[in-house]
Amino acid sequence: MTAPHPQIRIGYAERSAAQEALDEHLTAGRLDPDEYADRYAAAEIARTQAELDALFTDLPAPHPSSGHATLPVNAGPGGYRRDWYSYIPESSVGRIAALIAVVVAVILVFPLAVAAVVLYFVVLPRLTYGRRWGYPGGPMWGWSGRSRQWRR
Repeated sequence: MTAPHPQIRIGYAERSAAQEALDEHLTAGRLDPDEYADRYAAAEIARTQAELDALFTDLPAPHPSSGHATLPVNAGPGGYRRDWYSYIPESSVGRIAALIAVVVAVILVFPLAVAAVVLYFVVLPRLTYGRRWGYPGGPMWGWSGRSRQWRR
């Protein structure tokens, strides 16, 4: 007697296909909102195709197809990845261009942000002599807050 084959694990594409099928059953009125929420949560945490199939035993079509379970996640049009690798171009030229764009953005944006902070917190208080923050006059840290009498 042979040992049973382990069940095939599923990925994001299969879970989302099952959730879309549950959406259709909810809009058709076959599921009430509470049962829909339970099945949707079960589809989100399902690990094998058998766990997904158990959600649709008492429902008519549409059912999620089980043919995607053996394909790689990014092989078909229904497969997608939910990680940051999907934003990196596939070609080496695209990767180099993306790297250059990131480096240029960091080189340009960081000094401008530092200059804005210095301008706002260092230069403007010195130019306005503290009047922006409600002081009657004088440098923000220099005088005791009394206004100085002007001489003619």
